[in-house]
Amino acid sequence: MNSFQKYYFLLFYLLLSLLLKAGIPDTSAIPSKTKYTVQVGLNASRLRHDSFETEFSYLPCLGIYAIGDIIPGTTYRIGGGYSMRGSSVLNPYGKFYYHYIDLQGAVNFKAFENIRIEAGLQPAILLKAFYQDGIESENQTELDYENLRTEVDAFAGIEFKLQERITIGARFFYPLSKSSFQNMQFYINIPLSPKDFHPGPRKEVTTAKNQIEELKNGALVIRLKTNKNIIEKLISQGNYTQAEEIRQKQYLENKEIIQAFKANFKFCPILFIFNTQTDHFLQGAFEGIFLNDSLKEDSSIVFNYPTYFIAEFGTLEPEGDEGPISSGISVDALLIKDRNLIQLNRPFPFYVRKNDFGLGTRSIDDMVRMLDYNLEQYYKNLLIEKVKENPRL
Repeated sequence: MNSFQKYYFLLFYLLLSLLLKAGIPDTSAIPSKTKYTVQVGLNASRLRHDSFETEFSYLPCLGIYAIGDIIPGTTYRIGGGYSMRGSSVLNPYGKFYYHYIDLQGAVNFKAFENIRIEAGLQPAILLKAFYQDGIESENQTELDYENLRTEVDAFAGIEFKLQERITIGARFFYPLSKSSFQNMQFYINIPLSPKDFHPGPRKEVTTAKNQIEELKNGALVIRLKTNKNIIEKLISQGNYTQAEEIRQKQYLENKEIIQAFKANFKFCPILFIFNTQTDHFLQGAFEGIFLNDSLKEDSSIVFNYPTYFIAEFGTLEPEGDEGPISSGISVDALLIKDRNLIQLNRPFPFYVRKNDFGLGTRSIDDMVRMLDYNLEQYYKNLLIEKVKENPRL
């Protein structure tokens, strides 16, 4: 590595170290919830020159980016950094090294739960270019290029979520103007501020921890559908046979739900009500509304728990960029809501999809079993965390 390369690596790593040490100022007042990430990766590049027999070289890139919401499920990303691109010449053997400042702007769309796609533009300022004759790094000659020449590429990419705020991805670049290289980029995105690695202080994490303890000490009330409005409309139209078919189908599904919860759900006590009794229940009129195993309202079943959450089979609602689904996509699921019928949020494990990509359709039994398992694991991890924080517990 020559002195020029060392200078730029030192400059960027110094900048990175200072930012990591200081963190980013509080941005809670920014409506778009702007986040900052460090992107570390490799450029797989090859010189676009017909006169040489060349092959790909793999050289580092490092950038700092701001990411913010546009609409639910869609974000922008802007920023820049230092990047090297190069190529090996096979005969006679040699290497090209180009040093750039890359500026990137992209739109990122949530395609699936943990997969995003993006497209954008990259203007790149060429700082220096070298040719190395042979394998010795001392044999480098600076190439004569236009001072601060700008190259422009368009790119498309795919990104995979590893864990909260940490992603890996790949981009393919298409040259638009004066581009010297064919290029692909492989990278990992890491939260810039150290506090992002410790999710405990975040409000949603604290809320989820409180909720899982409340549920463990309370009860889960499962709302069962009746299709009352549809059945009454069919009867008013004289469609008695169809009305009875819908009533019977819903009855059998409700029986299956009760059996599934009785057999597979152990996390906390469970109770069942018809959705037609929701208003009474939310007003605290608990007497005589809970259902027994035969789907009959049974006054002997009493509510004596400090708090409760509500579960039902329904449709997930979008939560924004980090939610389970993108806006406009309908996903059937078994989900948990609070006592105001508001869907919970991550990291609380509040839902199980009915359909999972690559795994087909889950049965009611499987969904209930998975919900119970997810709740148990989340609660277990919370207990482990408490013991680490206070070994005397």
